This record gives sequence, C-alpha cells and structure tokens, in this order.
Amino acid sequence: MTETPKVTIYDVAARAGVSISTVSKVLSSSTRVNKVTREKVLTAIKQLNYVPSLAARGIASGRTSIIGLVSPYTPLQLLHDPHLQANICGIEEILNEHDYALLIATANREHESAPSYERLLRSNYIDGAVVMETQESKSPDLHRQLSQQRYPWVILGYPVGMVPSYCVHADDLQGAQSMTEYLISLGHRRIGVIEVKDSAYASEERVRGYRQMLAQKGLPFDKSLVVDGRDWSTEGAYKAVPKLLERPDRPTAIFAVNDCMAFGVLQYAREHGLLVPEDLTVVGFDDIPAAATSFPPLTTIRQPSIQMGHEAIKLLFKLLEGGTNSSRVVVSTEVVVRASSGPPPEKV
Repeated sequence: MTETPKVTIYDVAARAGVSISTVSKVLSSSTRVNKVTREKVLTAIKQLNYVPSLAARGIASGRTSIIGLVSPYTPLQLLHDPHLQANICGIEEILNEHDYALLIATANREHESAPSYERLLRSNYIDGAVVMETQESKSPDLHRQLSQQRYPWVILGYPVGMVPSYCVHADDLQGAQSMTEYLISLGHRRIGVIEVKDSAYASEERVRGYRQMLAQKGLPFDKSLVVDGRDWSTEGAYKAVPKLLERPDRPTAIFAVNDCMAFGVLQYAREHGLLVPEDLTVVGFDDIPAAATSFPPLTTIRQPSIQMGHEAIKLLFKLLEGGTNSSRVVVSTEVVVRASSGPPPEKV
C-alpha cells in the first residue's frame, strides 16, 4: 500500500503563492499579514488538509511555538492551588488559540532555583516565558537568569527588582482594603489576619491594605493580631489559628490571605465549638470554586484568576510581536459576600 506523502508548509506556500515565512505568520496569528493574503493561505491549508507542526513553523519564523512557564513553587504546590491552576488554564486557553504549546518547569523546593527551570531558561526551546510570583530575596538566581535572556518574559505577579519588567497581578492592596472596610462596616474592631510571611508579595500587599484601611478608619493596628500561616495551605492556617483564638481578647473576625487558609480557620472553628459567623466571622481571598460550597459558604475577595492568565500571555504575545507599550496590567478585585461573615457577637 502506497503511503500518501505528507503535506508540508512548503506545499501550502506553493499553493497560496506566498513565502513560507508568510504561511508561518498566518499560523501564528500574526497581525502583519493583510486580509487577502491570509485568506489565500487559509484556503490552501484547507484544500491540502494541512496540519501544521511546531517544527515546520519554526523553520520559517525562527520560533519554536513553545512558551515556558517558570514556577518557584514545587509541583505539589502548583497542582494543589486552585488559583494557580486557574492561572494556567487562562494561559493555555490563549496559547491554544495561537496553536502554541506550554512547557512547565518548577522548583524542587519553594522559591529555590532548580535545575529544571534553569535548563529551560538557558535552552533554545522557548520563544518566551511567563514567570509565576517571583521575589528577589527568594530567587536571586532566577532574576539574574531572566535578565540575561534575549527572549521576552512576563511576570504573573510582582516584578520586584527587575528592569525592564512586564507583569500582571491582581489589585491585592485594594482587595484587602475593601475586605477590611466591609468587616469594619459590620461592626468588627478586632480583626485577625493570617498571612504568609516572607513569601509572595501578594501576601504583603494584602496585609498592607488591611493596615491602611484600619488607619483610614481611625482604628489602631495591633501587630499581635497578624500571625504567620507559614504557607498557603489549609493545614498551615489551622495550626496558626490558636495564636488568635486562645487569647482573652480574641478577634471577632479572621481575614485569611487566601481561601485555602480560610478553610483551615473554618475547620478549627467547627472542631472547637465556634459557630461561624455567630461567634466568629471568617473571610478569605481568591474566590476559588470551593469557596461557594464550603460550610458555611465563604465570604472572600474575588480575583479573576483565569483572566490573569489571559492577560499575562496576551502581554507576552505583544512583546513577541515587538510591542512594548504596556508594562503592567493590574486586574481589579471585588468583595463576594456569603454566609461566613456577619456582625460581631455582643460579648466576646
């Protein structure tokens, strides 16, 4: 049986009467091809039943059609965090539209440079990179390596110490301010916070927003009401809760800097006979899907995680096309009120 010859990018170019470079631009959704030429190429692709390969596009464009995702988190942390998962979903949705592939490299230990992403950054595998939540004090080697690359990269988080830098992040400061203002409007005056100290800048911004709103409302800041959950997990927050609740002047509300941590507070309250929100108000940040189905449903700050992934990869594609106009995209947040919040009890 004779095997049908494989259709190549050269065949498409010949049928459309254009160069293979033009075909490659059409395949990568470049805006630098006029409408008439684009239609010729698309018609040729359809007639020849051509299925583009990453290698074929790379021949003409000098690109691999692969984007790297560099994470300072471990694989377990990355796959267990719904917010980070949604970021990746947003990135993948836009990459699929452009027929690009995603290559992920993680750390062996949190915020520690690892051979996997060092190799990725130094390789010729990728056309550009999205870097998740980097912090200079935690990843100095990563910053150095990024500054040495010729391809564009975008930070999905805060670009501290990086010049030039392009980044996408939620308005964590405004979100925390809004949540603190909401709690104060309910009558809460002693509001505990479970943060993640010396971690991503998002945690620092959320604590800063909390402090700023207290000051704006004329309330004193009590540093003993801010405790370290050590990581972003339910377990870490659960272990931190006693530092707030086993004190005679315990807070009437606890603001956890992400939803998974808020679930740890809810668990601790249930196991220790505290009703939420009658005895204790509990709120979080992120609005992951489980927030709406927790018991009780969690009041939280919604940050559009999928949209953040969209914006990061869109910014990277702009850079790949030579654009440099937008350097920072700040995505707005909003308070989502559910059953876990209410006024403070009359007596604590």
